[in-house]
Amino acid sequence: MQTGIVIQSKAIERDDSHSKAVEFYRKINGDFHLTTTQSKEKQKEIVMKKHLVSMVLVCAMVLFGAGMGLAGQGRGPGDGTGPIHDVLDGVPFTFTGDVTDFAMGGGLTLATLKDGNVQIYGIGPVFYWTSKKVDYPVIGDTLTAKGFTVNYNGVYRNVAMSITIDNSTIDLRDIVTGAPLWRGGGGGMCY
Repeated sequence: MQTGIVIQSKAIERDDSHSKAVEFYRKINGDFHLTTTQSKEKQKEIVMKKHLVSMVLVCAMVLFGAGMGLAGQGRGPGDGTGPIHDVLDGVPFTFTGDVTDFAMGGGLTLATLKDGNVQIYGIGPVFYWTSKKVDYPVIGDTLTAKGFTVNYNGVYRNVAMSITIDNSTIDLRDIVTGAPLWRGGGGGMCY
């Protein structure tokens, strides 16, 4: 039996013209034809690769889908520090005093007559206050903050649910979910 490659139904002997013919054929048609045995093996290999890719995709969907499905309602701090704490499980508070300072991350300090200096968290961004037509607090303002004192792994935070300033009250969190209202009532908590 003579060795050769079938190109356009003609057998070509292995010589200098052979390599030129194969090169020409590859330029025009891609790779040369496989024998029947090679073709079946190649088809099996392709099918196996498709199955492997499908299985990897299914596993990825199961892993990532399960995580998102178990995420819950997002009633934790929402700042990535975890673990999750439900603000509504805290102890209710009402503090009235003068604003003396602002904290990093959206909090303020109230000087109260009864409790001394009290840090209030979760007062929300300026744009939310502006959208509700309530002036954002400044140092020296007197206000009343209502909310829940929450234990964040041994650190107690007073998270505001509403603030009253100059006879105007702004609700900061949904009373059912505890979610910040400036986030549209959904998503995670922040303090």
